[in-house]
Amino acid sequence: MRSLFMYTLFVVSLMANAQPYTVSGTVVDEEGKPMAGASVVNRASLEGTAADDKGRFSLSLKALPAYLEVTFIGYYGYYAELTREKFQGGELELLIRLKPRSEQLAPVLIEGKRYEEFFTYPGFEVLDFTFVDDNTLLLLKYGSNYKLALINEAGDSLMHLPLHRKASGFVKDCLQHVYLGSGDSLYALSFGQKGIVLLGALPLDFYVKQIKPCVAANANNLYYQFYKGSNQWVETYQSPMAGGGESRLIHNIADREDIRSREEYYRRALTLSQVGSKKGFEMMSWYNNVLNVPAYNPLFALRRGALLFDHLNDSLLVLDKEGHAKEKYEIKHHRNKHFKNEILRDAVTGRLYARYAKGGMTSLRVLSEDNFAVNERFELLTHDFPTSLKIRNGIAYYLDHSEDDYSRLKLYRQKLR
Repeated sequence: MRSLFMYTLFVVSLMANAQPYTVSGTVVDEEGKPMAGASVVNRASLEGTAADDKGRFSLSLKALPAYLEVTFIGYYGYYAELTREKFQGGELELLIRLKPRSEQLAPVLIEGKRYEEFFTYPGFEVLDFTFVDDNTLLLLKYGSNYKLALINEAGDSLMHLPLHRKASGFVKDCLQHVYLGSGDSLYALSFGQKGIVLLGALPLDFYVKQIKPCVAANANNLYYQFYKGSNQWVETYQSPMAGGGESRLIHNIADREDIRSREEYYRRALTLSQVGSKKGFEMMSWYNNVLNVPAYNPLFALRRGALLFDHLNDSLLVLDKEGHAKEKYEIKHHRNKHFKNEILRDAVTGRLYARYAKGGMTSLRVLSEDNFAVNERFELLTHDFPTSLKIRNGIAYYLDHSEDDYSRLKLYRQKLR
């Protein structure tokens, strides 16, 4: 199997063909050291590459303007709009210095209580949110109008973009590039000095089949997960970040008894439904909605390797950069019936939290950094149905209704302490 690296092999031309241009350059850190594996993507076409061992890259551009985005795990992104004026004879050379992200943001002040309404502009509903570097990107609705807004931790507006279409929410790929969902398409977003830019559309079906399998990435590798056997068998592949190498299977998790029982259930349901049996249609509906839910065994990338939760075998594997399991820990948190099949990772500190729900109350439990056992517990105060829950710098961000305006979702945040 050849490399699955989406940005070196996958080409979606969203702009008309024109004179070819080439942007080349070197990606370095603040000390001038080359950053091998840095992701270099033209957000206008979703074509890209990765920096080599010397930090060098070269990318052909079919049309201008192009929107260059250079990212590396643990560093702030670099964003630039490339226009014809910047090229000499169709060539452009760049030296890009990436600034490391601090492991701690400035502390959030929540006066008098542990939670607060983070976005409270009258009349606006927050449909979705996501993090962009140290800032928060909001999808807002006011009446029948939609709008994007980028705000900082103090709630100050940094930039905004009115939308001329209905929008459903944000999607991020494994390299943390942001897309905006609208109908059956995703629109790439770029962030630069001129503000938020909405670029060409990518078919949602293509994203789900070709890009979504990549679930995590670090400076060395991309990690893909594919489901088989009634979604009760998950295979994890590793592909070199630089592309051009072989993708290889590094782990698989399969509940073979459950696979056989589910396949037998499916055959029975299909046979009965084909002869018009009401019970068969009910069984098929149950299978599609309940029994065919994918096994939950999440994977997170570390600086050099990855963490793979194997809930079937009550274990967590620490993988090195070659994909080999160098450590194994016994875990039990998933056996609690109130566990919501969700492990959340702090976007700044990397700390892991397991999500639980009981009696209308959502709680988060810290997974120990020593052995990944359940540790401290935090409850989300006063809110029964938080959605889009994310964590950054020890603060939980989530959407929920408020008692004074139940018709609209608002963005809340709460300190986990």
